[in-house]
Amino acid sequence: IPFCGRYKTEKGEMVGDQRIFLPNMSSLMNTRSIGDRDSKLSSGDAVIADPGISNFVIPLGKPARIIIASDGLWDVFNSNMTHSKIRKIKEPRKAASKLMKDIY
Repeated sequence: IPFCGRYKTEKGEMVGDQRIFLPNMSSLMNTRSIGDRDSKLSSGDAVIADPGISNFVIPLGKPARIIIASDGLWDVFNSNMTHSKIRKIKEPRKAASKLMKDIY
């Protein structure tokens, strides 16, 4: 039976955001369910192809960022951790480099 959960470190600390764990012992981030045909086929109804869409109003002149990343980032950092690491970096490439360095 598929279920949602998170990875734990050897110390029992939760790491990353929630994932969908499948009967074949594989897992994927909820955000990766779109376009992952193999996981959809093995998950039954646990993974669907219909995206959730949210609209946000960003006030003119206010800084805003959208981070599009793979589970390589989201397995290590949650949204708040990611934000705190790059919030003072203005250049997108430098922000992305900082996150990549901090993963390893």
